[in-house]
Amino acid sequence: MAQNVLESLFQGLLIHAEIGKKSDLALIPRIWSSELKNISPPLPDVNSVDLWLREGPVSAEYRENIVINYDEFWKGARHCPLGVSAEEREKVFEAAWNDVMAFSFVYKTFSDVLTNETANKEVCNFMKRKIAKIVEDPGKRDRLTPFPDALYAKRPVCCANYYEIFNQDNVDIVNYQKTPFVGITEKGIQTEEKLYELDVIIYATGLETDGSWSTIGISGPNQTLEQHWVEGATSYLGVSEAGFPNFFMIVGPQSAVANMSPLIEGQVNFISGLISKAETLIKENEANRDKKIIITATQEAENDYMKECRSLAKGSIYYKDKSFLFADNHTSRKSSQGRNVP
Repeated sequence: MAQNVLESLFQGLLIHAEIGKKSDLALIPRIWSSELKNISPPLPDVNSVDLWLREGPVSAEYRENIVINYDEFWKGARHCPLGVSAEEREKVFEAAWNDVMAFSFVYKTFSDVLTNETANKEVCNFMKRKIAKIVEDPGKRDRLTPFPDALYAKRPVCCANYYEIFNQDNVDIVNYQKTPFVGITEKGIQTEEKLYELDVIIYATGLETDGSWSTIGISGPNQTLEQHWVEGATSYLGVSEAGFPNFFMIVGPQSAVANMSPLIEGQVNFISGLISKAETLIKENEANRDKKIIITATQEAENDYMKECRSLAKGSIYYKDKSFLFADNHTSRKSSQGRNVP
C-alpha cells in the first residue's frame, strides 16, 4: 500500500532491489546489507547517485566475519580488553620487583591493583613465590611470608637484596603478628615466645604523617593546628584548613594518590593562582585597597571534601586492611576519621 502511495506521488522510477536501467539520476533512500550491492563497484550506468543513510551498512564480509569468529567475540566480551596472560603478568610483576622504587607495584603494574581484590591477590601471590624462592630457611621464610588472607596495601621491601640478607646465619626475623611484642626489658625485647637479649635497639617505627605539621606550632584565630587535628588530620583539597585563613599546604592530608611531581606542581599552581586572583581583585577595586586579603575554606566545604575522600577510599584495598593511612597505628585517633586518606 505504501508503495502505491509513493508511485502516485513520485513521477520517476521506483526500484527495490537493483538499478536495472540507464538513468540520469538515482536515489537510494536507505542502505542496508541488501542495498549495499547497489552501490558497490561496478556502479550501474548512472550519471549521479545520491545515498540517504539511516543505519550503518552491514556487508556480507562483515556478517561472514561474525559467523566465523563468533566464539572468539564472546570470549573477548567476557574479558577486559586490557587484560594480559598469566605469563605477561608475571613479567610485569618481575620488572616491578627489580625496580628500585617500592611504589612500582602500584604505579608500574596494573591500574586495578588497589581497587580489585582479585588483582591485589595476584600481587601477594607473586611476592610469596619470590620469598619462597629467595629465603632458604623454612622458619625465616614462614615468618617473612604474608598471611594467606593478606592484602597488598603497604609498600613491599623488594630491593637492595633485603630478603637475601636473611640467608645469613647472623640475621633473623621476628614477626610480631605471630609472636606478639610484650615489652622492652633491661636486657632486650620480650615477646610472648621468649626474651631477645640485645646490645643495641634501632627503632624503625615509621613516622607521623601529620607530625611535621604539628611540631611547627601553626595557630589560627581560635585554635592550633594540632588541636584542629586532635581526632585526625583533615583538609580542604589537601591544600588548606577550615579556620586557618591564608594558610596553605603542599601535599597536605587527603591529597591525591598520584605521581608526586605533577601533583605538587598542580597544587602550587592552584595556590599561586588563587593568591594572584585575590590580589588582582584588591587592585581593581579602589574601595578595597586598604583591606586585607583573607582566603579560607569554610568548615562545611572541608566536611564535604572529607566525606568525598572517605567515599572514594572505601572503594580501595587500603580500606580493607589496617593501615597508617587510617590511623590504625594511633590509638588516640579515630580510624574512621582517617589521616592521610587517599
